[in-house]
Amino acid sequence: GHAFTAHPRIDKATKRLLGWSWKTLLPKHFGVPDPRLWRSAKGKKSRTESRGAGLEVTFYEWDEAFDLPFPPVTIRVSDCPSPPHDWVVTPNYYVWMQSAFRLNLLPCVLGLKGPGECMVPVKGEEARAVVHLVPRPGGRHAGKP
Repeated sequence: GHAFTAHPRIDKATKRLLGWSWKTLLPKHFGVPDPRLWRSAKGKKSRTESRGAGLEVTFYEWDEAFDLPFPPVTIRVSDCPSPPHDWVVTPNYYVWMQSAFRLNLLPCVLGLKGPGECMVPVKGEEARAVVHLVPRPGGRHAGKP
């Protein structure tokens, strides 16, 4: 299933409620390859392709009648070891930061640590944050990758 943001936004210019959901995509070594997934944010093959840490993020906009004036926008990112937390909205983009953390949830599941304590910084060559600019429907860059 999908988790939904705890940080929805109101676009004051359009009077729309904006939100996003995400779900983890199972890695290839779990036997669930997803050929749609394995592109990094730059459109290149991902270094984590064989490990398969991926997310699917879907953005929504609701008008004042709670109708969707545009279809939701979905992106898939392969080299994303932890889910997004917060986001920013501009007239043309949904913007979210891919942090350089991964989740080690086993201690949380076992009741030994809280979720925040299970965030582990990624070190070395893979320690980078990525800013994702996702074109908004109706924005200047709508329909472009």
